[in-house]
Amino acid sequence: MQSTSSSHLAIRLLRGVSVAGVLSACALLAPGTAMAQSFTLAEVNPAPSLPGPDARGGGDVASLRLHAASADEPQQPAAPIFVVTPELRADTLAARGRYEDAIAAYLKIRPRTAAIDNKIGVAYQRLSRDQDAIAYYEQALARDHRLAAAYNNLGTIFFHENKDRQAKRLYKRSIRLDAREAAFWGNLAMVYLEQKQYSDCAEAYQRAFRLNPEIFQDLELNGVRQNESPQELARMYLTFAQIYARAGMKAEAIVYIRKAFAEGFRNLQWIEQDQQLAVLRGYPAFEQLLSRRLH
Repeated sequence: MQSTSSSHLAIRLLRGVSVAGVLSACALLAPGTAMAQSFTLAEVNPAPSLPGPDARGGGDVASLRLHAASADEPQQPAAPIFVVTPELRADTLAARGRYEDAIAAYLKIRPRTAAIDNKIGVAYQRLSRDQDAIAYYEQALARDHRLAAAYNNLGTIFFHENKDRQAKRLYKRSIRLDAREAAFWGNLAMVYLEQKQYSDCAEAYQRAFRLNPEIFQDLELNGVRQNESPQELARMYLTFAQIYARAGMKAEAIVYIRKAFAEGFRNLQWIEQDQQLAVLRGYPAFEQLLSRRLH
């Protein structure tokens, strides 16, 4: 794996959930990150969060009970034993934004695996220490050259450096290894958008949407607006509208047509004649939207 020596690279990290998030106009970033870019980091085998104040015991096992049964109540079965592993403790620190502490905790885990190295890379990336992140992603791939998440995460770093060719290659590699992850497709679509390859962008977004219908909201929540011009945002929103329309989600399609208008899109004739938006004809909200624009 080629390592880059430039200052800062960026990533669309897909973390098993929001801890690392998954897409920038094709990549997601978890809330609270110190990075301004939008992208999706990928984490392998994310662990559930630690239990709250009801947890019992200070060791590695916390026994959770529904409540203490009194003599007058029927005996309630005990809740399952909740095993708090070192990895779970580290994941919880990362989820709470305590990335330095999370890194220290991950580094103590034995044996170290490719998945753990990838999580350390994610934590370093959250701290904007991209060179350290790269080192751990590459180490993860040295342990397991088929770890799709690490290729995706490296791709996000190159994407942030405007090295679209390298980012595209890495995103495609992650997809070849795991085509079921929406974040990978979303990140690839973002590269296509940057390169103005709109047809390929729409196809990649469509694949992402099929895997995760919430992906477009995730993209917006993670800072898409900071990276694109109004014209590119409008085109992206219209792509989202087309995908929602084809899925029969008319209200959602209208939302994104409105967003395109808000970015300055004015070609009503294109809206009226687009074949993918044809299913919206006769839909009251669609007709009202066009009527208002015409007047």
